[in-house]
This record gives sequence, C-alpha cells and structure tokens, in this order.
Amino acid sequence: MKDNDIVRVCEVISVKDDDGMDRIKVRMSPEDNARTNKELIEDNNNYVFPLLPKVFFVKPKVGECVLVIAAISNNGDTQRYYMGPVLSQQNKINFDPFETDARSIFRGSQYAPMKSPYYDNGDSEGSFPDDEDVYITGRRNADIQIKEEDIRLRCGVKKATWTNKQKFKFNNTDPAYILLRYYDLGLNNSTKREDKCNSVANIVADKINLIGTNSKHHYRVTDTDKLITDEEMKKIIETAHQLPYGDKLVEFLDIFRKAFLNHTHSHYLLAPINDPSTIPQLEGFELKTMLSDTVRIN
Repeated sequence: MKDNDIVRVCEVISVKDDDGMDRIKVRMSPEDNARTNKELIEDNNNYVFPLLPKVFFVKPKVGECVLVIAAISNNGDTQRYYMGPVLSQQNKINFDPFETDARSIFRGSQYAPMKSPYYDNGDSEGSFPDDEDVYITGRRNADIQIKEEDIRLRCGVKKATWTNKQKFKFNNTDPAYILLRYYDLGLNNSTKREDKCNSVANIVADKINLIGTNSKHHYRVTDTDKLITDEEMKKIIETAHQLPYGDKLVEFLDIFRKAFLNHTHSHYLLAPINDPSTIPQLEGFELKTMLSDTVRIN
C-alpha cells in the first residue's frame, strides 16, 4: 500500500448491523489480508459507515464493491467510510460482483466491461436513463426518471432477454407508470375549455385501483412487506367496483330521459303511449358497456 492511497476498492463481506446504523464490513488490503471473513465480521471495530446521509438509502450487497476512505489515509485501522455500491453498468443494478465486473470500470483493471447495454439495435431504448436525465433506480425494474418537461414513476419498463438478467429490452406491452408533464406553450390550440391542456397527469397500467383506507368496502393495504399482498391485489381486482365511462353513462341517461318524458297514459289503466324511437334503444342498451374494465374503486 502507498501512503497516498486515499480511496480503497473493497469487497463487502457483511451488511448486518444490529444497531441499525446501516454500517457494513469489508475486506481491505493489506490490513485485512491475514484475517478470515469470520474474524472480520465478528470484530466490532471493523464497521464501515456510509457517507450518504440518512435521507438517502442504498445498501450494497455482500459480494459487491464499495469505495472506502479511512480517517487516516495510510492507516486502514482507523475509522472507515464507504461510498457504493460500485456498479459498472445500468444492466448490473441488481448485482455487480466485486471479483469481476464491478472492477472493470477502474483504470488498469484486468477485467473488461461487458458490451454496453445501450447499443443493442435499439431494443433497450427507453429502458435506461438518457444522459441529461436525473434518475433514481431500484435494484430491479422500478425507477424515477426526471426529464426537462416531465417526471416518470415507472415499474416494469424493461424485460430481461437473457437468463442471467443482464440484457434488457423496453417493455412496450404492459408497463406501469405515472407520467406528469407540463406544456409551456400548451398541448393544443383548442378554444374549448375541456380540451385546453397545459398540464397532464397520466396513470398507465393493466389495472388501475383507487383505494381508500377508510372505505366501507375495506381492503388490507398496510402489509409491512408489500403494502398490498398478491392475494389482496387479486381480491381488489375481483371485487372492487368498476368505474363507469362518463360518456356511455350520459348516452344511456339521455335515452332514458327521452323515454321518460315521452311516456304518457291516455286514460287510467290504459297501456302507456311511448316514443317508438326510444323504447327499443332503452331495451337494447347493454348496461355493462358503461363499466370500465381497467379502473376500480372501493
């Protein structure tokens, strides 16, 4: 080790912290070379503290790479701090092993990086951030993407094409996302108030559920792990109330109103006189066509 080795490249050997301080333990060379992983894990003086403040949270996995700074640069036995995990490419978000891929980004590494996930005949376009984006990503298939004119809360936007989960293509079939967008000059030049648009909020998914926590039709939406379990999600989709299409509801009510207003009796106990144009429409109207198969409420 040289005296000016300020930042060390280390492998994570433990992320367990009984005190809940988000500390980890690493193997640092050469200080830890003579000790086993078990010895290092059991040594309470070997904790490495995160440099990220608590309002941000990401914890490396065992076997991943982190950058470690010692309080005294040439003394790895002093207080240690870490930044990481070090992830070489966007397709390695779930896990990037210290022994190979993670260290491919460093100068002089014996490991070569994999082919860029961005250059695959356009299959992955939309799956990963653009250079000008502000981007927060989870470990698998959820992210927050902030662009110049919109913000996107996305889940399921990419699908793996390899069994090793390291090549992806954009999911153009069934992603789920919330898109908030603002148009400085407006979306259109319509003079109709209902068509004029500067700001838009879109919720896109196979099924959209609007669930109240204190509704009479109650669902369990406070599971400590998933918030809504898979079983409860199925129950919501099967039993929550389908919202009506407003235009179809108005169409039915218009037919009903005409039939009602034109319904007369010429004399007591005689058959009613109805508008012949409305009754067939009323009788033939499929009420279920008013119900959305996508949006549900409780």
